[in-house]
Amino acid sequence: MGERPIIILGLGNIMMGDEGFGVHFIRWLAGRYRPLPGLEIIDGGTLGYVLLDTICRARHVIVIDCIRLVDTPGSLYRFDRKAMEAHLPPPRSAHEVKFSDVLCKAEMMGECPGMTFLCVVPERIVDMDLKMTPAVQGRFLRMEEILMAELATHFLFPERIEPNARPRARGPQGDPSLEATVEDLTEELPEGLPEIDICPFLHYTIPRG
Repeated sequence: MGERPIIILGLGNIMMGDEGFGVHFIRWLAGRYRPLPGLEIIDGGTLGYVLLDTICRARHVIVIDCIRLVDTPGSLYRFDRKAMEAHLPPPRSAHEVKFSDVLCKAEMMGECPGMTFLCVVPERIVDMDLKMTPAVQGRFLRMEEILMAELATHFLFPERIEPNARPRARGPQGDPSLEATVEDLTEELPEGLPEIDICPFLHYTIPRG
């Protein structure tokens, strides 16, 4: 059995506007980098307990998600699991509840890996809205920079690919039926948005395990 992978896990509901940030971001990300041994990019969506195996087989999981805080939309936060539990408000969507349950179950099994949460503050979360707001979608590049710095602490350095390549973000357990076709959102990124960095990180110590 090989070394457990580092997993980048995008969470969110793409039918609820900015709530889908994590899923949109990892699909965009998967189209920008070549596959790297020891690193997996997975669309977790709102899958809940389906993610248990994914969590348990990882060495470390980097979760990309949105978090409802009183702050400027597009503000970026980084938490480890302990800080996330202390600062996360009460669950407000199904995927938050289920993902918390997944982590609890993995911990009970003694297989919960190291966790890092990279989150964006949403501007608008509404039902039946497939579009993110410019303030949130415009943070893709800054989130990418933060994520690459995070991966470097695990000695992982993904290589950029040509813009026209179309890899696929994997579904949990590599199930083809759960794979999502990567959409190149680069052309949809709004131009000229200011780089707003209000309270970019709440937790500075980056765990290595």
